[in-house]
Amino acid sequence: MAEQALELGQCRVAVAAGIGLVALWGIAGGAAASVISAFAAMVASLALGVAIYRLRLPLAHLTRIGAATGAMAAALAWLPPAGIGIFNLMLAILLGAGVYAATMSALYSPVILTVLRARQSSAPQSPS
Repeated sequence: MAEQALELGQCRVAVAAGIGLVALWGIAGGAAASVISAFAAMVASLALGVAIYRLRLPLAHLTRIGAATGAMAAALAWLPPAGIGIFNLMLAILLGAGVYAATMSALYSPVILTVLRARQSSAPQSPS
């Protein structure tokens, strides 16, 4: 029941934001309406998860994800404005993904090292 109300609320937000923002900004307004709708759905889902299922937020993980996202955004903002083209798009995607992956790897390095050490110690030893 709560999930259905959530979906109906998301639809209302999407339609209202879509009508208003498309009228103001055209296609960019439609994109903004999609972001607003997705954000509203995320907030509502989180509220339901906390209220009904007693979900606990993993703040340490969310902080790391936020830091990696911020590093990615900073790297992409550093790129000079370029013309529209598939090469420029691919460059931006590769740069963003690389910075995000490198930042997450650095922030999760203790966890990664622990997993690698556990795998190495549990690997079967070959007879010599």
